Amino acid sequence: VKVGGKKYSLPENEPVSHEQILDFENGLHSRKTVWQTDNGNITIKCERFASMSRRHLFAMRYTFASDFECDAEIVTGIDGDVWDINGPHFVKMHTGYEGGVSYVTGVTGEKNIFVTVRDTVNTEFSAVVETENANKGIYRHISFKAEPGKEYSIEKIAEITTSEDDFKPQGEITEITYTELKAEHTAEWARIWDISKITIDGDDEAMYALNYSIYHLNCIAPREMKGKSIAARGLSGQVYKGAVFWDTEMFMIDYYIHTEPQIAKTLLQYRIDTLVGARKKAKEYGLKGAYYAWESQDGGYE
Repeated sequence: VKVGGKKYSLPENEPVSHEQILDFENGLHSRKTVWQTDNGNITIKCERFASMSRRHLFAMRYTFASDFECDAEIVTGIDGDVWDINGPHFVKMHTGYEGGVSYVTGVTGEKNIFVTVRDTVNTEFSAVVETENANKGIYRHISFKAEPGKEYSIEKIAEITTSEDDFKPQGEITEITYTELKAEHTAEWARIWDISKITIDGDDEAMYALNYSIYHLNCIAPREMKGKSIAARGLSGQVYKGAVFWDTEMFMIDYYIHTEPQIAKTLLQYRIDTLVGARKKAKEYGLKGAYYAWESQDGGYE
């Protein structure tokens, strides 16, 4: 966000106050930040989620307010300048804008996998919107005059697809609102918690910690996928680069067996499909049969 041409963001600008909340029962992340400017305070509220009902989609509602009249600008878009521990993740990049939808397509360097991000933004107020087509990204600049004490909200729906996906997107991102997607999302979380929530009498802290861990297991489960497993750290961090460890079967599979057996079956199918790599490792050690990798990706090779 910019006010009077000056950018306000974390962690560069120290705020007056900042709070974050993860509502893991409903899979919602929210934050509220207040910054002091030369003329008064501005307040940013943001709520966002990765959709559990339509797993290609994620969404955000971003709200700006100030206690003084000002010229404000919200810059939002798709940043394709993604790095991993070996350098740039994408070797080719294509950006564009069509029919109210921005998009960036990148091609990975190792396996030539196509990754496309698309987004659409809806403003609930009068604003001037300009599109910036950058080298590795595309951005919307939403400029407006803010009145004191009034809230200005934008809603953003985005989609990630890849050339390796096992399932197709459900519907077009321009055809669903933030409110509709949020209702679908929280309803799906309610279904999941109905079969997985743990209640502990007399120890709220233990119950909280246990259900928080279950929340993460539910987030990273390979639903509607063919022979996929769960990488170390789930979806977080670049250190393991999507590698699957024996930890998945040792520590996690029991949970899925007792809640959603189809997910457990998918995890076991990964081992069946990667038997070639396990046989190769056994041969390298002078052994017969299959010796499963401690750390593997596609093919099951160590």
